[in-house]
Amino acid sequence: MPAVWVFMLVVGVRKSRRKNYGIASMHEKQSRILSIFNATVDEQNRVDRLSRHRYARGLGTMK
Repeated sequence: MPAVWVFMLVVGVRKSRRKNYGIASMHEKQSRILSIFNATVDEQNRVDRLSRHRYARGLGTMK
């Protein structure tokens, strides 16, 4: 899914360079939002991994 978004963004930016800058700025905003979204997803994955590790350790001490 993200790969498709990136492809769409690239195509949109290429088209907008031929047309006007208004669309380009929109895509810039979109890409910024995407980068923020990806960062939050990475952070969430890291937190999940940490919590899982902690949980597993907790189970180990309980046994």
